[in-house]
Amino acid sequence: LRSLYSLFMAISAGRNWGELSNLLLEVSPLAVSIFIGYVAVSVLGVMNVVTSVYVESAMQSTAYYKDMLIQEKMLVGQTQAKHMKHIFHVIDSDHSGRISLS
Repeated sequence: LRSLYSLFMAISAGRNWGELSNLLLEVSPLAVSIFIGYVAVSVLGVMNVVTSVYVESAMQSTAYYKDMLIQEKMLVGQTQAKHMKHIFHVIDSDHSGRISLS
């Protein structure tokens, strides 16, 4: 139980893992190697999870803003089309559906 507690303290910054590895070195160099491997895998695993959450959030945010930009461009296009229809309707003074130069 104390060893699990020490492992937890080493990866959660509760205790310096260097101190623990120095104590472990008195027992066995192989145990130190295993301990350093455990700390490395645990810390890198946590960093990997945090990084993947951040990247996923950024990707979703980018997709959301891309969708918003597309909707905005579609709305601008529709508004411009309405304005052009209104201009041509005003120009068509005899309501024939044709515009003449005279």
